[in-house]
Amino acid sequence: MSDVEFQFNGLDELMEEIKEAERKVPDISEKVLKKGMNKVRKLSKEKHINGKKGKKHINSSYKILPVEYESGGLNVKMTNTCPHFHLVERGHRLVTKSGKEIGFVQGKHMVERSMEEMGEEFPKMLEKEIKKILK
Repeated sequence: MSDVEFQFNGLDELMEEIKEAERKVPDISEKVLKKGMNKVRKLSKEKHINGKKGKKHINSSYKILPVEYESGGLNVKMTNTCPHFHLVERGHRLVTKSGKEIGFVQGKHMVERSMEEMGEEFPKMLEKEIKKILK
């Protein structure tokens, strides 16, 4: 029987590139998460129409919190500091001064719709960033 040997030229260089990409991945994941949340904030602002002048605007109250490292991966949260945001987002009852309920105002679901849109775009953003690393 004869022994068969395979020799690959440049394998060591490729392994070094892969290790380098692994070191950069946490930074890239964080970068892509921040970009994604900024896009969600932008889409949410576009979906909301401001009301009366002199009132605290929902659009200026979106805040993106710092990226958190958890056992399952990275996590980033977006909040809105406007006190009536939840009423506009999810809807609310219409009640008279006497307490009689006269209807319901449907929510605008700005953030929910924006998150659904980003659910389709986010994998593409991540793939694009990974391709940049592996160049």
